[in-house]
Amino acid sequence: MSKQKKIAKSIQTKNNNKKNKADTTVGSGNEVKNLIIILGIIAAVFLIFYIITKFVLDKENDNVGEEKTAPETIQYEEIVISNLLNQNPDKYYVLVYDDSDDYFPLYQTIIEEYQKNEKPMSIYFADLKNVLSKKYLSDENNVTIDEISNLKLKETAFFEINKGKIIKASLGKDQIIKALGNL
Repeated sequence: MSKQKKIAKSIQTKNNNKKNKADTTVGSGNEVKNLIIILGIIAAVFLIFYIITKFVLDKENDNVGEEKTAPETIQYEEIVISNLLNQNPDKYYVLVYDDSDDYFPLYQTIIEEYQKNEKPMSIYFADLKNVLSKKYLSDENNVTIDEISNLKLKETAFFEINKGKIIKASLGKDQIIKALGNL
């Protein structure tokens, strides 16, 4: 009987080993299956984010095309006061303005209308409050000058310039409107 017990034990051990191997194989199959499912989910999430991102960026690019703006151009009409007497052509006008002047929009409107003429003379603008022009800001006006460094302004002024010299200076609202009306 001992031989039979040994044989039975041996058979039982072999069966247990087969079960363990079968369990291991089945367990490995489940692990592979779970790994494939996890990788599929990760791939699906990345794909969803890619599609959403692509859709949003394409939509933004379409909107950018709709918001067309004028190309940027170099602006030649705005000058600094130190260049007041150095512009081309020989004869031109300059409005030195203080943007806090209540009548500045009116001056701009009159100038815009004038510039619609067939051959208007050049009109330049100079901001009195510009950092580079502040040295010309004063409590009193001095427009009868030989050199630009002697120019002093306390308010908006309109100048007629010919060959680097001030021909006429208009100060204050009434004089400027009259000068602009005579253009």
